[in-house]
Amino acid sequence: MITLLVGFTVLASTSDIEYVLSHLGDGVFEVREIVPGGMCPGHFDLSPKDAYLLANGDILISHGWEGWLKKVEKLESHPEIYTVKTKGNWMVPSVMKQACDELYILLRQRISDSVKVKKLEKNRNALMGLIDSLDMEIKYLSTPLKGIKVVCNEFVKDQLEYLGMDVVKTFPSGSDVTPENIKEVLKVRDVKIIVENLQ
Repeated sequence: MITLLVGFTVLASTSDIEYVLSHLGDGVFEVREIVPGGMCPGHFDLSPKDAYLLANGDILISHGWEGWLKKVEKLESHPEIYTVKTKGNWMVPSVMKQACDELYILLRQRISDSVKVKKLEKNRNALMGLIDSLDMEIKYLSTPLKGIKVVCNEFVKDQLEYLGMDVVKTFPSGSDVTPENIKEVLKVRDVKIIVENLQ
């Protein structure tokens, strides 16, 4: 385990991780994202710019399922790699709060500057409050969606259930959709919405 110094850089493998880190790290450390939001992290390939970031970062925080991580481990110079243990979809507030705590503890153990430790704790508390506030607002706004029957891409199931929708069937990601999958989806009755996960 490395101790993070002033001016250290924490790399986030995905935009979900970057969101949490950017809130925790405000005024404490620099955060850089490898896979930009809107791109599929599973189909991402490293560019020379990404290799440069990885060679100069102090720690890379990943989910562990990113296919390109094997390439990072083969780089001559790469940061410490930490795989998060929080399971579930980070777009669900309760899961994001677990991830926030996990990353707070991880980074708190690596920071020796007492002023930065206090700032990190303040940032953690602010992020938890923000997540709680958004959770309440989302629950209020999603009230009309409760009980609506949906068929969805397997990657958005957790978010839709969090919104109160009744997920009656899922289908695999776009690259795996076949006529047979679509035929199965169309057999489900009383479905009001079909939700894909386009990226």
